[in-house]
Amino acid sequence: MSKGKKFDAAEKHFLEKEKKYRAEIKNLILELKVAREEAKMWRETYETAKKSIEEYEEMIDKLTKYVGMPKEDIKKACEKDKRANEALSWLSKWSGMFRGY
Repeated sequence: MSKGKKFDAAEKHFLEKEKKYRAEIKNLILELKVAREEAKMWRETYETAKKSIEEYEEMIDKLTKYVGMPKEDIKKACEKDKRANEALSWLSKWSGMFRGY
């Protein structure tokens, strides 16, 4: 049984509005998910760039340390740095294995 023309029209109007609002909510949720993924990607990009900058700064420091040194001293210093990096790499590898304990 109908409750009246005006009531039926108003109900139809509100149901259409509800449908429109629910669709908008669904779209906004999707946009939020995309934004979260993009934010994650940018955080990872930032961290990678930050790490690269630190590595380049270390290389610059090493290079400036070698300026003005005799060729033989530079070779010795490079070899020493290489051995130190290998030892650090080995330590990092092994210490990482025990972090879970």
